[in-house]
Amino acid sequence: MPSSANKPLPPLRFGLAARITPFGTALLHDPLGYAELSVSIPAFFAPLLDFFDGETTYRELVKQADEVGMSCTVASLQNLVAILDESCFLETPRFFNRQAEVDAAYNAQRIRRMTLNDICYPSDPTQFHRQLDEWLAWDTEPHNSTPPPAIIIPHIDPRLGWKSYARAWNALRQTDADTFVIFGVPHVMSYDRFMICQQDFAVPGGVVKTDREFIKRLRKRLPYEVTRNQIAHRDEHSIELQAIFLHHLFPDRDIKIVPILHGALWEYVENGQGSPEDDEMVQGFYQTIRQVANELNRNVCWIASADLCHIGHKFGDQKTGRQMLKQITKFDQSVIEQTVQADAAGFISRVAAVQNQYRICGVAPIYATLQISNASKGELLHYDHWDNQQEKSVVTYASVALW
Repeated sequence: MPSSANKPLPPLRFGLAARITPFGTALLHDPLGYAELSVSIPAFFAPLLDFFDGETTYRELVKQADEVGMSCTVASLQNLVAILDESCFLETPRFFNRQAEVDAAYNAQRIRRMTLNDICYPSDPTQFHRQLDEWLAWDTEPHNSTPPPAIIIPHIDPRLGWKSYARAWNALRQTDADTFVIFGVPHVMSYDRFMICQQDFAVPGGVVKTDREFIKRLRKRLPYEVTRNQIAHRDEHSIELQAIFLHHLFPDRDIKIVPILHGALWEYVENGQGSPEDDEMVQGFYQTIRQVANELNRNVCWIASADLCHIGHKFGDQKTGRQMLKQITKFDQSVIEQTVQADAAGFISRVAAVQNQYRICGVAPIYATLQISNASKGELLHYDHWDNQQEKSVVTYASVALW
């Protein structure tokens, strides 16, 4: 065998997706958007991709394939590596150069484009405002005469969760806040604890401006550097779906947003390794952003864009979402109880006690909002769930106002 047989196979990139086609091939694609084209490979090669880990050598993989009756040679693996590398599916210099180019091009943009227009809401301004007015008009229940300075709002598709959106945003109709700090969930990309966006957010018929002065002061005051890469915001919906309601409700007011994707607190809630209460980086960020708001005399409304549990077959559970719904509703009640009490430590402890096995995706935004806002009480505005029968799953969500 050639000397290259003893070299490790280059690692396959994180975040790729694959599906087996009816034609006996595996179609690889890149949801992160760095690879421009999908790659089709023979289906029998697909299990071998697990060994593209930067440690397994060509020779070792040929041997393992032979042990399970698969015909594989060093030459065929080299050919596969060449195809994957050419398409930027491997962690090689070619990919890292491509990644840097894509990120740089995106970060140079002043405006973040819409990603869910004509999917979750109309892009035509007239239809857009008509649709949001219809959603908001459903809510005829009275609201506290004092608008909440902090609030938890779902980021589920508003076509499904419009009632929770309506209760939340109607509670904010009379707010005099000039700055809305929105903590979102990085569903697509996550490469830092906090990922801040300086781009204005495009919305139907205009833009929602980002408070660049606030962000500049925040970066200056932080005792450490957070990433300046904004690419995580490109395809992320959790902040976009709040920006559209801000644009709809306050089209003539000089308001601005501070969009922040808050990386998961997985080591605390999933792994049980201590508590974010003792995390100097996390708590330092919370303290600093509150300090900056005071220094700039901003009247801030703190928003957690967050859904609750994700259960059922789609998310890897043995039972369907409907089968789990009763126990999940009870769990949600216990979690919401902590938010209504404005108890950040109690909230995080309740989720960590079950190692977040029900997959509350909004843990970090909710925790941050509870901590930063200094709220002392809350009110549950709306609670509901989406029963996705096609994929046998359920997603729960709630709106909670905080004072």
